[in-house]
Amino acid sequence: MDSSGHRSRYHELSLQLQSLEDSRAVILAQLADLDARIRLVQAERAAVVPLNTLPDDVMHLILEEACTHPFARCKSGDSYAKDPAITMSHVSRRWRQLALSTPKIWKCIHVTVPGPSFYDNIVKLFLSRSAELPLSIILVCLDENLRSIDAVHQRLQLHRAGLVRRCWTLLCTASQRWVSCTLLCNEHPVVDFVQEQLVNLQFPNLQILHVYFQSCPAWDVSLDPRWSSPSLVDVGVFNVQIPTLYPLLQNVVKLTMHEQPLDVHFLARVSDASPRLAELALRDVTFNTEDDLSDPDFVLAFPRLRRLTMIDSDIDDILRLLEAPQLESLWIQSSDPESYLRGCAPIRASTLTELHCVGYACDRVRELFSPTVTTLEITDIAIHDYLELLMPVRGDQALPLLHSLTVSYNSLDDFTSQLLLELIKARAENNSPLRTVRICAPGVPSPPPLLPKFKAHNVDIETKSPEEPFSLFTNVNPSRLYWHDKPDDGDSGDLEAH
Repeated sequence: MDSSGHRSRYHELSLQLQSLEDSRAVILAQLADLDARIRLVQAERAAVVPLNTLPDDVMHLILEEACTHPFARCKSGDSYAKDPAITMSHVSRRWRQLALSTPKIWKCIHVTVPGPSFYDNIVKLFLSRSAELPLSIILVCLDENLRSIDAVHQRLQLHRAGLVRRCWTLLCTASQRWVSCTLLCNEHPVVDFVQEQLVNLQFPNLQILHVYFQSCPAWDVSLDPRWSSPSLVDVGVFNVQIPTLYPLLQNVVKLTMHEQPLDVHFLARVSDASPRLAELALRDVTFNTEDDLSDPDFVLAFPRLRRLTMIDSDIDDILRLLEAPQLESLWIQSSDPESYLRGCAPIRASTLTELHCVGYACDRVRELFSPTVTTLEITDIAIHDYLELLMPVRGDQALPLLHSLTVSYNSLDDFTSQLLLELIKARAENNSPLRTVRICAPGVPSPPPLLPKFKAHNVDIETKSPEEPFSLFTNVNPSRLYWHDKPDDGDSGDLEAH
């Protein structure tokens, strides 16, 4: 091709390129117009979304409800950017304005380690946006490879320790505002550092202290005896010892202890140290009582105790010694009934009205059937023995004041359902009718065929989800916490939060 041919071809391609660029410019203009129209329609649609048409005061309530239970999402390694308060502030311009003008959604400060390196800046953000409101502090520090000794893991441990120190130091600057503090940890240096901070500062308004620590035979973790708070009313510990000879428990109303080797003398000291104690919860607690029962006059006196909960614990020893004239509610639960061969001793509680027997056969707990009981719960086991015991015989009957009965849905086979119906009929004819029957099930159950007949006897049928009677933590969903045993390697277990 000669030079004239090249020039002609160049001119032709230039025209084609110009035409394509002109076409692209038209398309881009059309796309820009479409983008503008999309934004306009999105804005118009957002304006008519029912949630966005709600008044500001209602939106404030919704934001508060969504953002005041942060622990339910606890998981090791979660980023704090997933905190609902931050998420809500990024939805739209209006939501951001509402979030920034609602200090209540920033008052729960949840620090999860491992976490982002800028965690201290996030803590500063929450401290400033919460204004001067009372604070709920939750620290979760979990090391999934606690026993690793490689260099990389050691550097990560140092990073986590530094992050905890920076965040905790910032939180302690607002110690006057603390009303709740929850510690979930399996690293001993972190516990030591936190306790050092707690001892050296004043927390005049702290009402709730919960400490959950991973079990380890080499560690002996105890709350520092120099630490106390005059407003403390709720204390919960897991694998953490509580000294009873100092003022920590003097105003406590609710005390929860998990995984503790105790004796009755320790509980007697608790009673002396906590004159206001109204709720006592013991889980996986064994009582060393062989040498403690030599005195026949020895009693465990809890003059203000109203609620006692014991789960997978030695119940007989404490019930035989218990003296609680104001006790209203007793919850006993066993995951392995065969490990408790003795029956329960009669309980000296003239005001007992609520009795919850979970996982116990009837012949083990029938001595607890005080005639003052009005509410009885039987779950997780075959219940026909209980129903037969409650059946009136020649005008006499157990629990004559009973009006509310909770049973396990899994135990309501055809035979038990028929027996329950006969019990309802018999008690109605004996002038001691049941008023409420609750069916305990994971969800709303499809009722057995006989349930409609219960209504014919003026019995209200309700459904109830099975729940733990107490939680160690404030605002904690118990289903999110797991304790994994590892008998194969001799470890006591690993703590995992979900």
